[in-house]
Amino acid sequence: PQSAQAASNPTQEAQPDPLFGLPFNTDPGPGTWLMGQVYGNSTGAFARRREWYQAGQGIHFGIDFSAAYGTPIVAIGDSEVIKVDAPEHGSAPHNLLIDHGNGYASLYGHLLKRPPVSVGQQVKKGEVVGQTGDPDLTCTSRPHLHLEIRDRTLRKAYNAHVLIDAD
Repeated sequence: PQSAQAASNPTQEAQPDPLFGLPFNTDPGPGTWLMGQVYGNSTGAFARRREWYQAGQGIHFGIDFSAAYGTPIVAIGDSEVIKVDAPEHGSAPHNLLIDHGNGYASLYGHLLKRPPVSVGQQVKKGEVVGQTGDPDLTCTSRPHLHLEIRDRTLRKAYNAHVLIDAD
């Protein structure tokens, strides 16, 4: 399907409609949440490529949303929980993986505590699935949500910017 903007402008290349919502139920802003790190080889990802992003061959495979410690995080789409606190996927201290049933899965990382969901549980878009944490466990270092969108095998990462309905 084409987006309304692309359909109204035939000279613009058609883009697919976004598949997912934002991981917060509040509008962005200095008092709620902001995008802190983009997907890909940004300056920050390049500087920390050997320290933080070895598993990603030096690339930041997600989007980091800066938010106060303990900010509620919601599911970006209807889904089924497939993993809770899976150490092989990093993003400590806690993480969550959910399968959206459309070929995509999402990973929510750096959660404050073990997510309040169980493997096999169905969750709806907009349902609270966790809280923002801090990978350094300090509550003040760099609290944020690390969000990745991957294929169902969890081996291929996608740039979530084009898959999330956001301005």
